[in-house]
Amino acid sequence: MKNWIGSLVFARAWGERPCVAILCLVASLASCSGREFARGDSKIKYDPFQPDPVAAPNGFPSYSCLDSIASVGSIRELDGLAPEGMRNGLHPQDIGWSPTSLADLAVGQHGYAVADRGGAEVALVAPDLSRHRVWGRKGMGPGELQSPIAVSYDDDAGTIWVLDERRRAIIGFDTVGNFLRELNAPNMAVDLAIDPDGGFLVTHRVLMEASGESVTIASHVDDDGHTTPALVYPRASLKPPRFALPGLISPRVKVIGARVVIFYPPSGTIDVYARSPGPLQHLMTVQSCVPPSLAIAYHRQAEARARTQSWISLVSDVDIRGDMLLAIGPRPDREGRYGVQRFSLTTGRSLGAMAYPAGPIQLPNEVRLTRDPTTFVVMDTPRGVLARMKVSPGISR
Repeated sequence: MKNWIGSLVFARAWGERPCVAILCLVASLASCSGREFARGDSKIKYDPFQPDPVAAPNGFPSYSCLDSIASVGSIRELDGLAPEGMRNGLHPQDIGWSPTSLADLAVGQHGYAVADRGGAEVALVAPDLSRHRVWGRKGMGPGELQSPIAVSYDDDAGTIWVLDERRRAIIGFDTVGNFLRELNAPNMAVDLAIDPDGGFLVTHRVLMEASGESVTIASHVDDDGHTTPALVYPRASLKPPRFALPGLISPRVKVIGARVVIFYPPSGTIDVYARSPGPLQHLMTVQSCVPPSLAIAYHRQAEARARTQSWISLVSDVDIRGDMLLAIGPRPDREGRYGVQRFSLTTGRSLGAMAYPAGPIQLPNEVRLTRDPTTFVVMDTPRGVLARMKVSPGISR
């Protein structure tokens, strides 16, 4: 009863006083120790996060960077979806769920669309994470998939669009899984967002060591599959903080109202643009949470890239709520807390970070903010585990 009342208070605060609501959102995940946690009559195993500020094997954890701790509270897991054998007990929705490697999750009004890159499949999942349906046939023909890496959910049209890297195609399905049509995707496309003005915005992988005078970061793809550049950088300007690591840089894109947000997960840089059918018009840049010294952070990232060809993402998802930009990272901080950072859309100034104790899934690869400001979804992408978390407001301090 208290959690229900708290959620109502939180939702009301969000609608009337965003700052008060943000203070409430700080509340969070019930702490958990050991290597498994219980939910109902089952237990889920996980690998606990053990931060090591001296020798982080894959770069660095993003700690010492939460600007302020507004409150503490709890987060409880509402629903979960895991492959068979992941739990001691078996939930009905887990039967037959065996993705090879999750790649992306899109939030829709009536649930989530999930792309399984390795399995060449797409799943439509209800808000409680029970599966409506899974579809996909591996191949190169119309409606077939090879390597789906991004997915976008069009609520108005009831359409799910999938970016297939290997096929270089943007493929549309209805929510039953019926193939609708497909468009050519530009070379090196890595993420897509539906443009309300028509067509799509896609971002491109950037190879830092490649030659050429300029680099296309984002493109418009119209309804006929024609591509025009939307964001182009002179190669000489590929400098920190956006472009600081060797190898491939994979920016991501979201269209939110009248704005386009392009963000760079390894560096935590977030650029906000005005939505436009032509070249994107830059409005502001904000820098999400990083350790105290950018130079040391990037140095460690570069070392990790050289050893493992991987990096630690500093920002996993972004959203705009009222006059604030929210950014959430997939990694816990030094004390095992997750954080949501807030920035003013008027000035770009940091409004402080919210933190809450980590819980069941301590080291997810991705975290998605949902339409309900009191919930979010975490993904353990290699193992195919999803969990929906509910924020219960805590006590400000």
